[in-house]
Amino acid sequence: MTISAASKSEGAGLAIVNHGKSMSKKSLLDHLLVPVDFSDCSKGALRYAQTIAADFGSKVTVLNVTPLNDGLLHLGADQLKTLDEELRENQRRKLVGFVKRASRSLEPAQCVVRLGHPVEEIIREAEDIGAAAIVISTRGLSGIRHAVIGSTAERVVRHAKCPVWVVPGRKRL
Repeated sequence: MTISAASKSEGAGLAIVNHGKSMSKKSLLDHLLVPVDFSDCSKGALRYAQTIAADFGSKVTVLNVTPLNDGLLHLGADQLKTLDEELRENQRRKLVGFVKRASRSLEPAQCVVRLGHPVEEIIREAEDIGAAAIVISTRGLSGIRHAVIGSTAERVVRHAKCPVWVVPGRKRL
């Protein structure tokens, strides 16, 4: 991969050549995935993604993953399907409101709700939409809480097939 700056007379200010194929600045980050959990930290990641999207002309998909409660597995198939649809729709409405409050000027390509294990569903959504990058926040946990709970962002970084930009949950001093 070669990155070169083009002069104004040549057009774009950035050209990227990957194995003989030229890529524009726009196509480099054409679709961003932003997983959110409705926290203030994820608002920061959403705002960060908004800046990237404005600079690169990226589409943005905002994702919320709702973990399933193991107790739901004891329900019948019809009951589970109804609950599943209601939960998705409620979470989707909540997600759309969250996006509007967090970032007034961001128009995401779509708001998606998935049910399941957060890391697995984030990775799956990134692959399904062909995300160029994932923009995710951390909660800023440390010490024993981090060791016990673990970090969704860390696991996404380890398993994602695309680049992952991690936005710190804590404000820098």
